[in-house]
Amino acid sequence: MKVARWTFLRIVSVGIASLLASIFLLAHSQAALSNSQKLKSNILACKQIINKSLTFDKKRALIPSDDYVQMRFVYRKQALFIDSFYYKTFGLVAASMATLRDNIWQVADRSADMNRTLKTSQNQDEINGFQYAIDNSMSYIPFDIVEFASACRSLQGFKYKEDVYTLESLNILKSFADRFGCLDFMKSIEVLEYVKEFGTCKIDNTIVKIYDFRNLVDQKAFLDSFLAQGITPDKYKVSGTRVIYPEDESKLAAISP
Repeated sequence: MKVARWTFLRIVSVGIASLLASIFLLAHSQAALSNSQKLKSNILACKQIINKSLTFDKKRALIPSDDYVQMRFVYRKQALFIDSFYYKTFGLVAASMATLRDNIWQVADRSADMNRTLKTSQNQDEINGFQYAIDNSMSYIPFDIVEFASACRSLQGFKYKEDVYTLESLNILKSFADRFGCLDFMKSIEVLEYVKEFGTCKIDNTIVKIYDFRNLVDQKAFLDSFLAQGITPDKYKVSGTRVIYPEDESKLAAISP
C-alpha cells in the first residue's frame, strides 16, 4: 500500500513538474519572439478571428431563442476557436480577444445550465438568472468584436473592410433613423435570422422597426418571411439594405429615408 501511494505521489509530482516546465518553456518562447514576429502572429490571428466572427454571426442568427442545446454548441465552438489563439496573440489584441471569448463562453456555459435546469428542477429563479446572464453577455458581444477589430486595425500593416466591425457600424442605424425623424433609437440585442442588426425608434409614439442586412440576398429571404406572415410591401419601406417597418402603417407616408 505504501509503495502504491508513493508511486501515485511520484506520478503526480512528475506531472506537476512537467506542467510547470511546459509553462516555463512557453513563456520563454513567447519572450524570445521578436516584435516583428509578434506583429505577424497578431495579424494572422486577427484575420482568422474576424473572418470566423462573420460566420459565427450568421450561425447564431439561425438559433431559436429557446434552443439552448444549439446555442451551447455554436457559442462553445466559437469560444474554443478563439481559445486556440490564446498563446499566439500579444498586447492589446490579446486583451480585447480575452474579453470577447469570456462573453462567448458565458453564453455557452449558461445555455448548458439553462438546458439542464429546464429538464430537471425547473427552478424559476435559476432560469431567470441564467437568462439574464445569457442576454447580458449577448448584448456585449457586438461591442467586444468591434473592440477586438479596433485593436487589430491599430496594427501596422493590418487591413480589413472599413465597414465591418467598426465603432461607426454600431451607431449606423441610429444615424439612419435620425435622418427621417425617428427618435429614441434603441439597438436590439436579439439575433434574427438573415438580419445583420436591427432596432426600434419612435415617430409620434409609434414604434418603428429598422432592419439592416449584409446583402440583398439576405434581405429578400427576410422579406419572404414577412410575406408569409401577411406583411406585404405596402406596409414597409426599403432603403438599400435596410427595411423600415412602422407598427402603425399610416406613418409610412411620412417616412422619407
